[in-house]
Formats: sequence, C-alpha cells, structure tokens
Amino acid sequence: MIRDDEKERVREATDIVELVSETVQLTPRGSDLWGCCPFHHEKSPSFHVVPSRGLWKCFGCGRGGDVFSFVMERDHVDFYDAVRILADRAGIQLSEQEQGQVRHGSSSRRSRLYEAMEAAVRFYHRQLTSVRSEDADRARSYLAGRGFGLEVADRWDLGFAPGRGSLVGELSARGFTRQEMVDARLASKRDDGTVRDAFYGRVMFPIRDERGRVVALGGRVMDDSKPKYVNSADSPIYSKSHTVFALDRAKGSITAQMEVIIEEGYTDVISTHEAGITNAVAPLGTSLTAQHVKMLSRFLTASGDRVARGRIICLFDGDAAGVRAAERALSFMPLTSAQMYCVVLPDDKDPAEFLASDGPDAMRELLSRPTPLARFVIDRHLARFDLTTPEGRANALPDVVQAMGPLKGNADYVSYVAGRLYVSEDTVRTALSRVRWAPPSVSDDEGPDAGAPVAPGTQQGLALRRATPGAPEDADPRGADAGVRALTPEDARMVQVEREVLSTMAENVDAAQPYAQRIAQVQWADPRHQAIAWALLALPPGSSALDALGAVEAVEPQAASILADGTHALEDEGGGEQRTLEILIDDLTMRSLRRQINAGLARLRAASPADDHQAYDDLFSEVSGLQKRLRDLERQQRQMR
Repeated sequence: MIRDDEKERVREATDIVELVSETVQLTPRGSDLWGCCPFHHEKSPSFHVVPSRGLWKCFGCGRGGDVFSFVMERDHVDFYDAVRILADRAGIQLSEQEQGQVRHGSSSRRSRLYEAMEAAVRFYHRQLTSVRSEDADRARSYLAGRGFGLEVADRWDLGFAPGRGSLVGELSARGFTRQEMVDARLASKRDDGTVRDAFYGRVMFPIRDERGRVVALGGRVMDDSKPKYVNSADSPIYSKSHTVFALDRAKGSITAQMEVIIEEGYTDVISTHEAGITNAVAPLGTSLTAQHVKMLSRFLTASGDRVARGRIICLFDGDAAGVRAAERALSFMPLTSAQMYCVVLPDDKDPAEFLASDGPDAMRELLSRPTPLARFVIDRHLARFDLTTPEGRANALPDVVQAMGPLKGNADYVSYVAGRLYVSEDTVRTALSRVRWAPPSVSDDEGPDAGAPVAPGTQQGLALRRATPGAPEDADPRGADAGVRALTPEDARMVQVEREVLSTMAENVDAAQPYAQRIAQVQWADPRHQAIAWALLALPPGSSALDALGAVEAVEPQAASILADGTHALEDEGGGEQRTLEILIDDLTMRSLRRQINAGLARLRAASPADDHQAYDDLFSEVSGLQKRLRDLERQQRQMR
C-alpha cells in the first residue's frame, strides 16, 4: 500500500499546470487557465485549470479533479497506479517500491536502463543536429527528403547512430556499465567479452512507452539495403507485442476523439502527426497483436464505462501484405468492443507519400468514411473469384467463410455474403459451421497463425448434392462439361432450371417467342446460358431443333451438352411443351428475382446513404421494384392453382 503522507508528498511535488500542459495547450484567462478538453472532442475551450487549488474541471463533459484524477483519466489507470506514475515523474521513491527492491532487486535496475536509454537518445540527437560529417549529412538529407526538417527532428528527438563504438564510449563516460548497455539493448557483447554499439549508420527513432519513457530504439538505413528497419530486441523494459509507437503523444487525442489510427511504421506516424492528425500509432517490429488491441481499447473507453465505444482504423497498403495484415487484425475483433475499420490509400501510397501529394484534408476525408474491417476482408476474398459463374461462386464460398471465423456468424455479414454469392443465409451458416477457428491468445500472440481459421479437411468446393428430382446423388449438377467442382445448392438448382428452359426452347423455338421479354430480364446463374437463350430467340420463325442446335453451338461450344442436360421434368403433367415452358419460365423468373433481391439487399447493407444519397435511393428503388414484381408473380401463381 501507498502511505497517505507519500500521496500528499507526490501531490505537492506535482505542478498541475506543467502536468496538464503535457497534454493540453493552456491559455491564461485571469488567474486561471483554459484549453480544449483532452477527454472529449471539442473546438471551444471548456477545460479549466485552477493552479492555486491544484484542480481542473471540464464544463463540457463534466470530468474534473486533482492531479491524480487527471492521470487516471489520461492514462486509464487506477488511483494507485496514478500515484506511482506521478511519483516516478517527480523522482520520489515510494516505500512499497523500496520493499519491492528488497524482494526483487529490480526497480533500481530498471531505472538505470531508462536512464541509459534517455542518454542514448540525447547522444544520437546531438550527432544528427550538431555534428558535421559526411554520414551525419546523409542522415539529415534522408530525413529532409521525408519532410522531416530540424524542427521535426527536435520535436521527435530523432537522431543518427554513427556506430564504431561511439555510443559505448559515451555511456561508459557517463558511468553506465557494459552489462547495463547490453541489458538495454544499446550494445551487443562480442565473444571476447567486449561490447559494441547495437546501431550504426542509421537514422534513429526513439520508442517510448505510454508514460513517455524511452524503452527502445528504431533505426533505418539511408539507402535500400536490407534490413531497412532494425528495432531494439525485447528487454527488461520493452516488449514489442505490448508497445506501439507514439502512444504517449496520441493517447489524449485517441480518448478525446474515441478513435485510433493504426499505421505501419514510425515515419508514417510522424508524418501523420505533423499533418495535425494526432491519434495515429504504429506497431514495432511485429504485426498487430492481441495485446496491442487490448491496450488501445483502454483509451477508447469512456470514463466510468467498462467497454470500448470507439473506432480502431487500420491504415493498410492495398497489396497482398495489406490483405494479410487485415485478416490478422480481423482475428482480434472478439477481443474488443471497439468497432474495427480500415482505409486503403490509393495508388499504393504510404501515409507520408499521400500526405505530401494530396494533403491532410484528403487524408481526413478518407478517414471519415472507412470501410468496416470485416467487409474489407470479405470483399478481398470474393475478389479472387469470378462471381459471374456458378463455379466461381462455388469455390468462393468455402474460401470466404475461412476468413469469417472471428465474426461468430454475425448475421449482417452472413446476409452480405449470401447476397454476393446468390445463396441462402442457411447455406453460408452451414459452410461457417465447418470452419474451425482458433481465437488468438492475449498471452502468446506472436505466432504467424494466431487467430487463424483452420480448414476442416479440403479447401476444394463444398460437397453439395444435385437438386434435380430423380438424379443420382453423386451426379454433377451441370453435366459432363462441368469438371469436378461442386456448386452451391442454390446455383445447382438454378443451373438445372436454366438448362430445362433452354432445352425446351430449343425443341420448339416458336413457343419461346411470347416469353422473349421475360427471358431478357432473367439474371442467369451461368453466363453461357444467357448467350444460348439470346441465340435461340434470334432464330427466325419455323426454325427446327437442328437449326437451333447449329445456332447455339456457334455461340457456345458446349451447347449440345448443356441442352442435353435438360430433364423436361414437367412434360407428363399435361398441356404439352407450351405449358411446360410457361411453368419453367415462371420458376426461372421467380428464382432470378429472388437472387437479384438478395444481391440488392446485400449492396444496401454495405452502402452508406451519407456517401452517395442519390445512388442509395436508386438502389433502394430498384430493389423495391424487384420485390413488387416477385409479389405479383407469386400472387398470379396462387390464383392459377
């Protein structure tokens, strides 16, 4: 426990104006100071600091208190951690820490490592800003090329590592031991027991924890040699899976805006912050981890609340690596109640390039309308397949459900995928039930397969049975020309109905002419069937079945096999071919309408009226018109029975 007298000592040692000014720009107004609240988004200052009383109050969101409550709100910690943070800031040793040293002997050692890291940062910064040498000039030129001038270098404590034992010599002169340098990962030990600088010939970026302490360093070469980036290895004060770059700077904006932007690297984050978008962070030397998501969710949780309410926006490249990163991020959705989104910058630009070419306002515009992360991943999976063909849709279904494991059968996305693939929601749920998905572990999330879906056997299409009455259960629903892949149940039946219609049309071309307008409105499951239908309707009156066969083979080489697959299942019910064709076309029309309606509803769910109100209204009207046509046809069918 922390004694009461120690709490008061910490309070007295903490200047509330200095503390708050680390996060808020304060302006004097009389004897008090005012600024914009760091805990909610506002444009007019309502945040009030009373230095004489050591208190603060926001008249916008209602929060207020003393130095301890400010740290509790800012860092999302409890009271005792707030006292410890301020004691460390003021250089006050608490009695519980002294006892901990006796038990563990670690507090003093960790303090020395923090001091060594700060000394290294100051040394590297001097090398960049004050030393005149060819290598230092190259470092300054590189940073200038990225848009990082001297002012940016000063704000972010950027530096240059000359190597050749210069840092080891500097730290030795300041009283740090070789073992402390090695433990801080500032130096590496040779076989002969001597040590050498861990970084050399690189531009240096300090990596700070959420309390602003330097815990690691990142270095980048000034050319294209490999590896481009090298970060400190994990140490007693640093874990890459628990640390994100610039959180100490971004946490106030993250909490105020209830939104965090996750970028790929520290140069991207610096460019974004310098452009005035100050809620950006980046993982370090690893992809996004479960611990990162859990940690960032703390800052997206309103005061007094237990669940995160904000948004996590991942800024990805549009290449394959970006898609893999998106899928990994998707696996962490069950770990947070925050909403996860993504933004892909155009033309394969990184954030720094995009900001330089298009400006901060364009970046803000993109960030204001991000894509839900789940939909981004789903769309990228579906884009791998030709969804205009039944084979493409059949192969897309098992592929896309592998990525949907973390969604726990989310009804919105089940419906969305069903609409895109022209299948029922039950078909998607059935496919999802076959996916074994292992949720990521917060304690061990460094493996490349963390949170990855596991295929339940084969990655080939689902084994689905033919829906045609009387057909063998293992028969391929598309005939001998279809190959070995299976179709979804909906496509299997739709394809069969289409072939029955085409076969009947080919046997009596004149009988099909009265239905030309309805046939023209059909959305065919197999695009080959549409070409055959148009070829049949283009034949002159009185054409024979042989004429029809010659015409369709001219547009589709597999036409004979397709027409032979028609079963004429209704031929014996009476009424002849005309009645058979009418019933089949009614069936085909209703199935086509249902497919178009489901696809339209999926597009409506994915669309935002705010993005393009007219396009949304047009799509809504289109779907409503299709629904009316289906109701009218169903009513007509009931009256005929």
